[in-house]
Amino acid sequence: MALGATNGDGDIPNDIAGALTLNYIADEASVTDKEVQASAADFTLSATENLTVNVGEYIKADSDITADAAKEVVLNIASERYIN
Repeated sequence: MALGATNGDGDIPNDIAGALTLNYIADEASVTDKEVQASAADFTLSATENLTVNVGEYIKADSDITADAAKEVVLNIASERYIN
């Protein structure tokens, strides 16, 4: 799943078992203009066991991620500038 600001608010349920990667990626114009995009969709991942979340440059990921079955969670952030 790749998410940018156009995905907006809302809940996204998912029952994918095994591994899942969420990629928060700003669109090309935001990167070129060095403007931050926001993505605020919330995720409920009921069966995901291995979760990787990648937050790219010029993106603000303001999401709640619920992954009750997760045994491993990895968070990769391209820039600390926008961490809340």
